[in-house]
Amino acid sequence: MISNNSSINRDLKICLISLTTFMLLWYLFIGNAIFREGYIWDDLHWFRQYSYSELFKVWFSNWDVDQVETPAYRPLGTLFYHILGTIFQENTFLFRIFYLLLFFILISIVNFFFLLLGAKKEVIIILNFLVICSKIFSTLISWFTLSVLVISYIFFFTTLVNFYLFKLKKKKNYLLYSILSCFIAIYTREELYTLFFIIPFFSLYIEGDLKKTLKESLPFFIIILSHYLIRDTIVPDASKISLNLSTLNILDFIKSIIASSLPMSFYKPHTNDPVNLATLVLWIIFLFYILFESLKKFNLLRSKIFFYLFGIICGLISCTPNLIFPRSFGILIPSIFFYFIIASLISEIFLYKKENSKLLLTSFFLIIAYIGGLNRSQNQIIAVNEYSAQIISYDSLFVYGFPLNGWSITIPKKRLDKKIFFLNKLGVYSFVTVEQLKTNNNQKIIFSKYPPLSF
Repeated sequence: MISNNSSINRDLKICLISLTTFMLLWYLFIGNAIFREGYIWDDLHWFRQYSYSELFKVWFSNWDVDQVETPAYRPLGTLFYHILGTIFQENTFLFRIFYLLLFFILISIVNFFFLLLGAKKEVIIILNFLVICSKIFSTLISWFTLSVLVISYIFFFTTLVNFYLFKLKKKKNYLLYSILSCFIAIYTREELYTLFFIIPFFSLYIEGDLKKTLKESLPFFIIILSHYLIRDTIVPDASKISLNLSTLNILDFIKSIIASSLPMSFYKPHTNDPVNLATLVLWIIFLFYILFESLKKFNLLRSKIFFYLFGIICGLISCTPNLIFPRSFGILIPSIFFYFIIASLISEIFLYKKENSKLLLTSFFLIIAYIGGLNRSQNQIIAVNEYSAQIISYDSLFVYGFPLNGWSITIPKKRLDKKIFFLNKLGVYSFVTVEQLKTNNNQKIIFSKYPPLSF
C-alpha cells in the first residue's frame, strides 16, 4: 500500500523528530566523548587539500596517491576526502557535527524511502531506534575515514528513491537522477555493486514486468560493469569478484548477516563483557519469538509477504560484498533492511491490538537492545580513542613506520606535528605494536576489549 503525499509528509516529520531524539540521547549517554577526538589512523593522510593533478590522476589509477591503503578504484571517494579536508582542515569538532548531520540526512532518506513503500510511522520509529542504538552507528560516526562511506550510502538510497518515483510518476527526470546517484555511489565505493541486483529486483517488486525491468535496469548495469572493467584494468591488485567457492568468505558472509540483525553485535569468546553476552542472548530469544509468532499468524501477514521478502532479500544482497572482502563497518545497509523487517513484524504482531502485555514485552526487549547496543557502542568508541593501544600503533605506523620503509605519506604539517607531540608524550618515538605497548608504563594507554574493526 502506497501512502499519499500529505500522509507521507506528516509521518516523515514525526519520524524525523524521533530520529533527532534518539541521536540526542546517543550523544548524551556516550557520543559526547568522541567530540574530543581528533584525526586518527587513516584520517591522518586522507583529509587534506589535494592538488588538481592528484584529483585527475585518481581517475586513471589507484584512489590512494600515497599507495598504502587497500587498492581500489574510487575517484569520487578521493574527491570527497579533498572537499572535506579542504573545508574542515584541523577543526575536527565542526567536522564531527557535520558528520552527524550527514548521518541524519542518510537516515532521513531511508525514512522517506520506506514511507514511500507504505510503511507505518511506528515501524520507522522503531527502525530509527534500532539503528541509532546499534554498534554499527557508533562504528561509523567514531571514525572520520568512514564519512565517505556514509556519503556513498546517501547516494545508494537516493538511487532507490528516485527509481521508485520514476516508476510511480513515469517521469524520466527521476530516472536520470537515479542513474546519476548510482554513478556517484559506485565511483565512491565499489561495495555498492549490490545495486546491480537490487535495482532489477526492486523493479520487479514494484511492477512485475521482466522486459521493462531489463530495459530500465540497463543504464545501471552499464555503470557498474564499466566501473568493474576499468577497476580491473587500472587497479589490477584490487579485490576480484570470484564464483569459486573456495575463494569466497562464506563464514564472514554469514557473520555479516547475523551481525546486521544484532544491535549489540557479536559476543567474542574470552572477552569479559557480561552485558554484551546477556543482552545478546535475550535479543536472540526475542528474534526467535518474533519468528514463532510470525508463523502462528501467517494468515494475518500473508498479504505483506512480498513486502517482507523484499526487505530480507535486499538485506542478503547487501551482505554479499563480505564474500569478497569482509568489513565490519560495511553492514549498515543490510542492518537497515533487517531492522526494518524486525520493526515491521513487531508492529504487526505485538502492537497491532495494543495489548498491554505485548506492549510491555516489546518495550522490555527494545530496552535490552538499547542497553546492549550502547554498551557495545561505548566499547567501540573506546577502541578508536586516540589513547587506545591499537590506535597508537596505527598512528605510529603512519607517522614513523611507513616513512622508515620508504613510503611517502602526505600528512598536513600541523596535523603531523600535533600527532608526533602526542605520541612523544606517551613515550612513542618509532613504530610500535600493541604487544610492545604492553610494556609501556604510561597509565593513559587503553587496552580495549574489542579491536576497532571487529564485527
